[in-house]
Amino acid sequence: MFGVAKRSIRLREMKNTEAKNKEELTEEKALSVGETLRAAREAKGLSVEQLVRDLRIDVRFLLALEQDEFEVFSAPVFTKGYMRQYSQRVGLEYEDILKSIPTRLVVVMFR
Repeated sequence: MFGVAKRSIRLREMKNTEAKNKEELTEEKALSVGETLRAAREAKGLSVEQLVRDLRIDVRFLLALEQDEFEVFSAPVFTKGYMRQYSQRVGLEYEDILKSIPTRLVVVMFR
């Protein structure tokens, strides 16, 4: 009788551990737009300077994208254009990047 109770407790502990691990993995995967762009750039082995030269984007705008500081851009057309160029250069789908933007940021980015 006690053996069944111990197994039940052990199974619950295992399920709790698995759930916690899944939550941690989900949190790790949930990168912001800027973090996603930066991670892709780094994975390609590109420096900020290389990307600035390749895309002909001012370094402050490139860093603003990587830091999710979209209010730096004077108009939504620039935000979208630079984001499109950046994502294409590092091998990401622009549409996927747009889908990952939280609604609260869309208001700031595309006002």
